[in-house]
Amino acid sequence: ADGQPGTTAGLPQGAAPGTAAPPPDAAEIQRRCLLALVAEGARLVAEGCALRPSDVDMAAILALGYPRWRGGPLQTADEIGLLEVKTALAELAPEAPGLWSPPDLLGELVKNGRRFASLNTD
Repeated sequence: ADGQPGTTAGLPQGAAPGTAAPPPDAAEIQRRCLLALVAEGARLVAEGCALRPSDVDMAAILALGYPRWRGGPLQTADEIGLLEVKTALAELAPEAPGLWSPPDLLGELVKNGRRFASLNTD
């Protein structure tokens, strides 16, 4: 047991030992891939590794095969809504904080009512 009441070796409360959580469906896999790209893209912009969000989007299109018509992961995040993206990352953060914790840049954009697109200046 992991020492927390209501859990057995990390299983959700009520799950019997020897059972596993059902595998994620295709929509959940796509959602998590997008969230990971957005989180890492925001970190790259914040660290100066990418000059602007559109650079991250272009790299995703050219190198990762991200659908061009979607404009890139950071543009997609703008379309979804950054608050919704930040909330989804925060919900996943306990699983792997280094991957899922919402980047500070994302929090700043949400706090100031801005979008990634507002950072696409020369």
